[in-house]
Amino acid sequence: PTYSAVHDHHYRAWNYKLKADLSRLNQIPSKMERNEVKRLSVPEYDEYIQPLLVSGQTGKNNDVFAWVLVWCVDAGLLDQAMKMLAVALVNELTPPRLFTSRKLPEIVVEDLSAMVIEHQTPEMFKDYLLKLEDLTKETSFPDYIRAKLYRALGQAMMKQSAPDAAEWFEKSFEYNPKVGAKALLKKCRKLMDAPVRKTTRRRSRDTLKHAPDDAKQYD
Repeated sequence: PTYSAVHDHHYRAWNYKLKADLSRLNQIPSKMERNEVKRLSVPEYDEYIQPLLVSGQTGKNNDVFAWVLVWCVDAGLLDQAMKMLAVALVNELTPPRLFTSRKLPEIVVEDLSAMVIEHQTPEMFKDYLLKLEDLTKETSFPDYIRAKLYRALGQAMMKQSAPDAAEWFEKSFEYNPKVGAKALLKKCRKLMDAPVRKTTRRRSRDTLKHAPDDAKQYD
């Protein structure tokens, strides 16, 4: 039988807690402080969330699961976010009622991409972004959201591989030229075109001064 969260008495109890937590968050003006409260609150829902991850069934309407997923992204709990998103996609889970213009996968992809784009060290999110892209490759998004994901992927790979980063920036620009990938693509191409400096290793005279005689004779 299909799981129905709405008719589950456990769901009703957790939904009551959720409403109290949302009310508390609404009283906190600082985004950083709200995200810290979310980080601390997520484990409190494990008793409800973990069995759903094991069963793979959330029901199509489950505000508790949906909100905790959004909180995981906001708080940087990305291992759990990826697991929850995979289950949410299978169940076609609807977004929390507060979100009226975006579907749940769109919220996750856009918010995580925006976080990476603004981060000082985007390369630390590379594996999460690749996982996110793989999970959502069959999901249809507005072009600007897909473009943000591809820009974030490019930034995450820029230090490691300029050619790989350039490919993601090109895809981003194709989907939407207004998300900032063009300038980054130019920067990548400059890195790719830059000549590689050849350095020759010179043995130090100080080192040879203290080297054994049989080493000095080859200098």
